[in-house]
Amino acid sequence: MIDGAHSRGVDVTTEVYPYDASSTAIGSALFAYGNFGQVDAGYLGMAITLSAFTLIPYSLVLLQLRVFYAREQPWTPILVIIVITTVKIVASLVAPHLTDDPELVAGYLGLANGLGFVAGAIVGYVVLRTNLNPPGGRLLNVQVVRTVVVTVAASLLAGLIGHVVDQL
Repeated sequence: MIDGAHSRGVDVTTEVYPYDASSTAIGSALFAYGNFGQVDAGYLGMAITLSAFTLIPYSLVLLQLRVFYAREQPWTPILVIIVITTVKIVASLVAPHLTDDPELVAGYLGLANGLGFVAGAIVGYVVLRTNLNPPGGRLLNVQVVRTVVVTVAASLLAGLIGHVVDQL
């Protein structure tokens, strides 16, 4: 598999996975600020875009894990982490085959990372829903929906303000 990637021009190194600050696109942004062109900036933007959605499911997983620990269910987080890791590994193995452009592989690895947390958040939700069994059978009530709507509205407003400031 590695030889096949090399023959297609994909530089496979120990830093491709796990993805960290010294990886290709993020590393050039952090350590070569202002010294790369429009093409590199495009690749960086793609890498960030494909992995940006990771923050929400990642936050959900962290909250869910804290609930399991608070309920003295220390083995349940292990199940969630196994699901996350399995999805990340499978998606990371598939990622290089989704694009012919070797420069986009880092972005797809960010996407693979996000998919792992989406799977973990779903498993955590199902297990919590089963364990908590709230009155009325609903985990979402009016207060929770209102909080989510206000948070989304505030985030959109902050994004709009940032966009307007950037245009000045």
